[in-house]
Amino acid sequence: MNHVVPKNPTPSTAGQSEQQQPAGRYRFRIRFAKVELLRWISHRDLARLWERMIRRANFPLSMTEGFHPKPRISFPSALSLGMESLDEVVELEFTQDLDESDVLQRLCDDRQPGLSIDRVTRMPEGSAKAQLERAHYHIHSPAFDGDGNSIEIVCEDEIHSAIETLAKTEIIEVARKKKTIKFDRSSEVIRFEATPNGIEMELAAGAGASLKPSDVLVAAGLGHWNDAAVRIVRTRCELQNDEQTENRTHPSASTNGQVTADRQSGPTP
Repeated sequence: MNHVVPKNPTPSTAGQSEQQQPAGRYRFRIRFAKVELLRWISHRDLARLWERMIRRANFPLSMTEGFHPKPRISFPSALSLGMESLDEVVELEFTQDLDESDVLQRLCDDRQPGLSIDRVTRMPEGSAKAQLERAHYHIHSPAFDGDGNSIEIVCEDEIHSAIETLAKTEIIEVARKKKTIKFDRSSEVIRFEATPNGIEMELAAGAGASLKPSDVLVAAGLGHWNDAAVRIVRTRCELQNDEQTENRTHPSASTNGQVTADRQSGPTP
């Protein structure tokens, strides 16, 4: 009797179960600053930069499934091109559970110009991914000297007029991708205040479309600030359930890259 032998024998059930055993997934939340010349790279390039940093540090990255696996790197919010930030958030997933201090130190050792790591938090199992709830900004007031160079001075009358204009505005209309989106000013613009050298702004964020600082400047009658390429700095990102997931002792980096302990739920602007 002839026996037909399959070209690809089916492995035993035990062997198949062992091969399909999924690797662990351990999520780490990292807060960092993106300043100086690094503000001129796009969000996509920033994601590539993080991937290169992680590979140089030899971290065991967790990859997505499918024909084109990608590293599990996620950001709760994309920073606009040209904008600096003192408090950005990225979440990384590894296949091994690592020590927070070790992750922080290895990232700091990369010494990427314009990028500084503030803290690393190992997220509890089952916790939700980072979602932006509010963002704080500082907008430096623009002016030009006699040679056409941009300088920072206080435009008090102009700023106070803008505050009054915005307070009288109920709906802010913004054109996005050939569509007009309407935002309720009272619920979207949480704070809009004058400072010694500009404006402090706090904006709500959600899963859908959100206002940008440039949108609010236009609504307040300060659209020419955008034309003058004012310096906008995101000073803080508030995440949903921040206190439940980050308000515990975890490592943070000081300015010299040394690892220290900190109990703050987020960087102080």
